[in-house]
Amino acid sequence: MRLSNLAKYFPICLLILFVQLGCGWFDPTQNTAAPTAVLPPSDTPFLTREPENFTAMVVVTSGGVESRFFLVRSGIKRRTDFNFESPGHISYIVADARLVASHDQKIYTERESGAPGSGPSAEDMSLTRLLLAERTYSSFEQIGAEGGTTSYRARLAEDQTSEIIIYIDEAVGIPVRQEFFSTRGGERQLQLSIEVRDLKLEADQALFDVPPGFRKVPSAEFYRVIRSAN
Repeated sequence: MRLSNLAKYFPICLLILFVQLGCGWFDPTQNTAAPTAVLPPSDTPFLTREPENFTAMVVVTSGGVESRFFLVRSGIKRRTDFNFESPGHISYIVADARLVASHDQKIYTERESGAPGSGPSAEDMSLTRLLLAERTYSSFEQIGAEGGTTSYRARLAEDQTSEIIIYIDEAVGIPVRQEFFSTRGGERQLQLSIEVRDLKLEADQALFDVPPGFRKVPSAEFYRVIRSAN
């Protein structure tokens, strides 16, 4: 996979935001732990299912800008916030009702499942899909272990000109950070990073309610107000 084509490996609801995202965090080459043998492709060294209950911030950074997503799950209930605590902050809530709320305008509306504007599906916004997407890995090489986090260098089956560094929280067993590097022309450059912050294996049920102080409006009015604000 060429990193310039990385977008096709992510849920479509993120693509609009990737052009606005920010820079990297730290250099995994500074890790001094001795590498182990490359793992067979079938032996994925982490879980590929998200927890049944969790709250987490997902921070995506690329090109000097940062964007944050707030994710909550409690069984079949989900909440996904885009542009969290920033201009354009929108919440999609799937619980007893299916809601979309604008935090800038303090309004919300109800949407039917599958209707235009009804929000991302559970499959699109699962925590592990955000981190693992639909990539096909060819190998994993352990490169470090420190403070309960184990790191791996991953290669993609269809491209050997890029690499991904994956950090696994051993207590939870899932990736909590990925860094995407281009390795062309003898140079190694960080292109994109995705990080899970403040992961908690519980969900406050109040997060699936209408945010306090929000006014319900018809769908047509909701989207008219949102369009005029932008």
